[in-house]
Amino acid sequence: MRTQGLRRLLALLLLFPALAAAGLKETVSVEAVGSGGSRDQAVAAALAQAVVQVQGNATPRDELATMFLNSMREERMVRMNVLVDTRIRATRLSTAVAFVQDYQVIEATRQKKEGAWQARVSAEVVSPELRLAKRQEKIRLTVLPFRFMQEEEAEMADHEGILAMKQTLDDIAAFRTLVSKNMDQQTRVIVQAMPVDADQKFEGAADNPGQVDWAQLASQSGADSFITVQVEEFRMAAIEMKKGVLTSRLDGRFVLNYRLIRNVDGQAEIVKTGVFKLDTHDPALQQMAALTKEKQITPQQARTRVSAVYQKVARLFANTLLAELVPPDVIAREGDNVVMQSGAAPLRVGERFAVHGPDLLEPDASTGLMLRQDGMRIAILEVREAGDKRVVARVVKGNVFGVQPGSLLRRYNGSVTTASAATPPQAAK
Repeated sequence: MRTQGLRRLLALLLLFPALAAAGLKETVSVEAVGSGGSRDQAVAAALAQAVVQVQGNATPRDELATMFLNSMREERMVRMNVLVDTRIRATRLSTAVAFVQDYQVIEATRQKKEGAWQARVSAEVVSPELRLAKRQEKIRLTVLPFRFMQEEEAEMADHEGILAMKQTLDDIAAFRTLVSKNMDQQTRVIVQAMPVDADQKFEGAADNPGQVDWAQLASQSGADSFITVQVEEFRMAAIEMKKGVLTSRLDGRFVLNYRLIRNVDGQAEIVKTGVFKLDTHDPALQQMAALTKEKQITPQQARTRVSAVYQKVARLFANTLLAELVPPDVIAREGDNVVMQSGAAPLRVGERFAVHGPDLLEPDASTGLMLRQDGMRIAILEVREAGDKRVVARVVKGNVFGVQPGSLLRRYNGSVTTASAATPPQAAK
């Protein structure tokens, strides 16, 4: 029986060559001619020539031709239900689609005298410059009202020396504002404030995103990207009070379920779902106990200090969201090295990133919206130099030729058992 994961791999395989770029066009239409000992070889040579016409000789023509030839053969084998090494086949195929996202064979004829084949193709070739420009577009973002997953009674009361400080609606609203302000400081993110009436109208978007008119929301907010948050836990835990004096530290616990949603041509897509969890033993809270040696701290004074913790947690949460919205960019490939540009956070030596092929779109069962998933992994990069102006990484596994300017990067925390820098196209397992 085929698993869901296998079906997703097969879906990717069967998309080539019909997969087309979504959103802002990042391909160039060209025609090219190639020849070879068979029809497939001639088509593969023509596709390689098309890539060279757009991208130059950054990737060797022979490597490109081999990549496309393997992809066509493997696609044919999958259609014949030959499913050996499906993961490897899908990864190679996604690498090919990273170069040519759509093509048609105009003609393919066999030369009578030489016996060789000649093919003419029309292809949509990825332009690294256009792809990078698309990746670096400014994001117009709105942070929608936070919602409690479970209604809780807000309280701040003294229970036998323990001051319990649960979340209040004012706390949540202030926290949302802090998150928005932190995200607005990123140069590639513009935070759009919601009109009051629209803010109230769409406050349930976190609970039922499938019921939201996202096109209308985009029109009213001026944003193309949205963040919805369901609050699972948001509280400052116990403060121990003795005779009105604070004697112990204050601990905080925050659990926030978030979605990143984009409105693409009037169609809402879930770009990312995640959970932000934080248990904090903030030094500023611990310092509160030291202050009690000189004077008492009232509940109001304690709340003032708690607000400082909210600011720090908001900054951490905003950075988590920004890392998803603004990942690092591949600027250029120099031999076996890859020049990168930091995204929302500075890069450090030793950090690893996975390079992915074209995204996959599939329905999300819980919301009914389309869920955007990362494509198959093409390669793994490791940062070797991390300066202020120049960041250099090296391919430690996978296909160096599949890494192009504007390639989709995601942080990678897995292990790497083998290194293969400048190798012919192969899978990153």
